[in-house]
Amino acid sequence: MGPLGPTTEQKNILSNHPNPNPSSNLTTDTDPLITKTSLHMSEASRLDGSVPESEPPLSIRLTQRVSIAALVALIVLSVLWELWLAPLRPGGSWLCLKALPLCIPLTGLLKNRLYTYRWLSLWIWFYFIEGVVRTWGDAYPSKLYAGLEILICIILFGACAMHVRYRFQNANQSEDSASKESFDQTS
Repeated sequence: MGPLGPTTEQKNILSNHPNPNPSSNLTTDTDPLITKTSLHMSEASRLDGSVPESEPPLSIRLTQRVSIAALVALIVLSVLWELWLAPLRPGGSWLCLKALPLCIPLTGLLKNRLYTYRWLSLWIWFYFIEGVVRTWGDAYPSKLYAGLEILICIILFGACAMHVRYRFQNANQSEDSASKESFDQTS
């Protein structure tokens, strides 16, 4: 089709086509095996690693929500801790900028991108290490917030790791069920 619609030659081809609805897909498959296989392949071939449009299982949705909540909690804690609660210098410190890199994976978690969960589960250990160091070296109020940072990092790591695990299990189960259905239909 051209930018302004079909040409007269294309209209003639479409009018001679056995499909009465020219706006629909011209390649209609009546074989259910081909249809299911093509649907399965289109879901599996997503390049961004996101979950298909179908509703994911409860375990995947739950781990996504826990991951997002923990990441937002860590961002809020980092900003509040370094600006108002227990800053290194009176009036706040530039260490609050450590929250900025945490904003990068937030969009990936919201879009449910598998790759983001995988690298965030490794990246979060830098914040865990900072929490451990500040728990041993800082005074009381800051020591409390460092302990809270450690707890949030452990929750975030666990949620990301479980999310990746559940996504792979779900992909394997759907692949197994699709191959079983195709085998049942061929025999």
